[in-house]
Order: sequence, then C-alpha cells, then structure tokens
Amino acid sequence: MKKNSFTAKITGLFLCLAIIFTINPQKVQADISPSTEMPITYTTSVDNLQYPATDQFIAFVGISGVGKVVIKEPTVVKAYLNWKTAEVTNPVIWFSRDIKGIDLVGSQATLTTEKNYHLILLDAGTYYFNYSLKAVNNNYSYVATTVGACIIGQTANSTERVFASSKVNPNIISFNKAETGFLSVTAPIDYYRFDITEPSIVTIRFNFKDLKDINLSGSACVLKNSMDANIVEQTYNSQGADYNTITRVLETGTYYITMKGSTTITSLEVKKTPYVLDAWKNITSLTKGDVRITLDIPFEYSELLVTKGIIPKAQINDYYTWSTYNSDVTKALTGKSYLATSNGTYTFRIRDYLGNYLLYAVKVSNIDKTAPAVTGVANGKTYKTTKTIKFSDKQSGIKSAKLNNKTIKNGTKISAKGSYTLVVTDKVGNSKTIKFKIK
Repeated sequence: MKKNSFTAKITGLFLCLAIIFTINPQKVQADISPSTEMPITYTTSVDNLQYPATDQFIAFVGISGVGKVVIKEPTVVKAYLNWKTAEVTNPVIWFSRDIKGIDLVGSQATLTTEKNYHLILLDAGTYYFNYSLKAVNNNYSYVATTVGACIIGQTANSTERVFASSKVNPNIISFNKAETGFLSVTAPIDYYRFDITEPSIVTIRFNFKDLKDINLSGSACVLKNSMDANIVEQTYNSQGADYNTITRVLETGTYYITMKGSTTITSLEVKKTPYVLDAWKNITSLTKGDVRITLDIPFEYSELLVTKGIIPKAQINDYYTWSTYNSDVTKALTGKSYLATSNGTYTFRIRDYLGNYLLYAVKVSNIDKTAPAVTGVANGKTYKTTKTIKFSDKQSGIKSAKLNNKTIKNGTKISAKGSYTLVVTDKVGNSKTIKFKIK
C-alpha cells in the first residue's frame, strides 16, 4: 500500500509540472541544475543592491534543490530566493562543497519575507547552492510552485598570494604597500610575514570592511614574534583608522601578523622607520675651534638631552645625571646638534614619541686648543748664561718656531747678548710667544 501511495504522489507531481508548462511555458524555466552553472551578477557593493531580479523556475514543496556555483576569485556572495508566501513558509538555503548538500560551507540560513537572502564569503572554487521548501500547510507537500533565485557577487580584489595562509605558508608583506585580504568561511584567518633587518619602529594600520549582516565585534589584528607568540592583539574599533593602529619598536628578526575574528574584506599596511641613530661632526680633522655634533634621528622624538661623559644604560633614567637644573654639563637641546668646546665623550638621551629612552654616545678627540710647550726660556726673563730652547706639541705637532723672525730648530742654543722674541706655532694655529733677554 505504501509503495502504491508513493508512486501515485510522484505521478501526480510530474502531471502537475506538465500542466504548468502547458498553460504558461514562458513564465518559468526548468529547475536549477547541479550540472549547469548558475550565473553570478557582479556589483561594486552587494549592500547597495537591495532588490535584484531573480530567475524564476519551478520547484516542489517538500523537496530540496541544488544548483552549481563557480567562484573564480575571492567574492562576497549574496544569494537571494523569493517564493509564493501563500504556498511556502521560511525556506532554508545554504552552500555546500558537494552536490548532496551535506558538506556545508558556513551555516544554513532560514529566510523570511523581511530577509530573503544569505550572505557568505567564498574563496575561489566550485560550490553548490541548496534550497529546501516547506509548505505553509505541513500536509501540502510535493506540489509544484514558482520560486525565484539569483546570485550577487562583490569581488574582494584581494592582493593575497596565498588564500589559505598559515604560519608555515604566509603572505609576505611589502613595506609601505596596502594589502587587501579576504577572510572567508573556509579561510577565516590570514597570516602575513615580514622581516626586520635593523631595529625599527613598525606601524601597522589595519581595517575590517563593514558589510551588512557581518558582525565585526570579535575582529582583531595580532602582531606575533617568530615563535608565533602574541606581542600585541588589538581589537578592531569602528571609530576610524586612528584607533586601528599598532606601533612597536622591534629588534631584528621575523614577525607575523594575523587578521581574524570575522569573515569580511580586510586591509593592512605596514611601515617601518629605522630605530638606529647616527651622528656626524662638522670637522673631523684637528682643529683649534669647536666641533658641532649633528644627530641623525630618523624617527619622531619629544626630548633630546646631552651630557658630557660616558653614561651607562643603567643610568638612563637617573634624575641627577639628566637634570638640567643649574647644570654645567647637562643641556636640553632644541635642535639636533650640539657644539662641543672640548674633547671628550658626549652622551645624548633621546625620548621617542612612544616614551622610550635611547642613549647615543659621540666621542670628540680632534679639538686642539693648547699652545705648544716651550722649555729653556720663559717670558719676561733675563739670563746671563747660554740657554737651550726646546719645544713640543702632543696633539697637532709643531708647524714652526721662529726666534726674532728666523726659523730655529728644536734644541737651539742661544748665548749672544740681546733681546729675543720666540714664537712657536702648532699645526692648527695655536702659538706661544716668549720674550726674554741675555746679558
């Protein structure tokens, strides 16, 4: 009896379908098919297309249907279904990897008259669009009805080279270049890698695109070290770009960034500024003048102090070392340069805009402000015996020695009576003048 009843239902079902096509063959197509690709209408924004036209076809209440969908690049997919509300209530639609609709991609969506679509983000691949119709009256099954369906797509324009990325197989970051990512239901976490070859200030700007029906509350950008341990995790803030920035001073090494927490289109840009100081002196050769030290600070800073002496890192926060109050050696600089008036080591302390302190020492050893040393005679003295004149200069060396405007050698002996003027000059221009007499 049960077999005869089922056979009768199937026969009746096909009879109804034949009658429908006979009465009005232009109104509908045949059912969507898993062997025929469903067309996708692409738009710049699926949120802006509220009432798309649907392809009408005959479906049967109480029987599921399936259609083939081919996605060629990461796409935000909006699948619509409309139905005769007098015959069907709350259809269910979903995507699967298999024709039978068992291997679900994402979740099933129960439609209402207020929301007759299902939003899902899909990577490139072949999927199947599934629908199931339930009769308004539960006893009213296996009856033909008219249903409309369409697929709307918004391409993500992703720059990812690896869609299903991981720590083992990440996308490689190019500094100062905006990257567009795609978090899909099949690849909900994106991994990015970058390498730091010198200490740097790294700034990460990220964004999660706000799509209708997508909850971004759990979205986050995570900076990780080479061991995949979190350095910082920052939750997405819808208030704007200023709230979605991570800045850290990073040492040399390999680092990773993950984008996670929702399915949507993402953007990411990583910039780095060297955190390595350099300095140069306006004069590198020996000089009797002052030497100006100019620092090359490639990052923003809020304070620059200098003190004379070698300051160890342990004293980087020492108040007495770095207090400029009534100090003769510690000064606050308004620019990036300092005029050294004597030889020695000058230690600079820089506070970057993140509040970190950094020490940088510069040694000055080319200042020679000392006149040559002279022995044997002294200024203003009168002698009655022969005098031996000797002179030397430990820094730049002797350039000339003249006695009454005549050049003499080191160790010259003077015995003749008279008045003498000795001028000894070093190689940078420092000189000593001695006037003496011999009677």
